[in-house]
Amino acid sequence: MFKCVCLLALALAWCHAPDNDLQLTGYLTRPEATTYMYGTHALESRGRIVAALKSDSVNLDAYTGKKVRITGNRVPGYPLSGGPDLIEVNKIEAVN
Repeated sequence: MFKCVCLLALALAWCHAPDNDLQLTGYLTRPEATTYMYGTHALESRGRIVAALKSDSVNLDAYTGKKVRITGNRVPGYPLSGGPDLIEVNKIEAVN
């Protein structure tokens, strides 16, 4: 009985865990100064910044100025000071 209760609790926790994997599309920029001051790059859509970006595995500079689709995870503890979410980029591709 105890095993069944534990397995049920784990299954429910897994089902309700926040899904941090996400995909976003926009133009990759490298802002010089921002009000929030985190991330190395930003993703813009319709003239506004939708996410601050950083990556230890992807060369974001290679995509600056291009329309891209990013795949990544929200970094816990962000946004700060009214800024956008901070996304750790795992994959990036240019789109038309």
